[in-house]
Amino acid sequence: MNNTKRARVQLGNFEKTLTKQSFKKDTDVNNIIERFTKTGLMTHVNNLKAAYGDFSQELDFHQAQNILTSAEQSFMALPSKLRNRFDNDPQQLLDFISDENNLEEATKLGLISSDRYNALMEAKNTTRKESSPSSKQGEAAVEKSEKTEK
Repeated sequence: MNNTKRARVQLGNFEKTLTKQSFKKDTDVNNIIERFTKTGLMTHVNNLKAAYGDFSQELDFHQAQNILTSAEQSFMALPSKLRNRFDNDPQQLLDFISDENNLEEATKLGLISSDRYNALMEAKNTTRKESSPSSKQGEAAVEKSEKTEK
């Protein structure tokens, strides 16, 4: 007889798995079909509410990605001091610009031209007067400043 010791061979590392075994019966196709034949209900399907509508006029994924990329590039083209003012976060800049109370500071920072600022302020003042003939003049001034910026 040979007195050499044999090395023990293991098939693999059988540490605790991340798979939850408690769902084994729920995910077995045979169990799903058996349940369906008994109850007539499909219990494993998504229970979220469906969204119906005409989305043909909406942006597709590629268009949305192009808009995001363009916005990111525009933000990164700003001077670093200005980007730091908004913690290098384009969303903070958008929130800042969207708030009418920040128009004057946005003009001082160079984010809005003084012509655009004046047109916006004129439009804001005329809309307060409600349905006066000058409100149309304020809208026209905003449109005119938009055209000159381009």
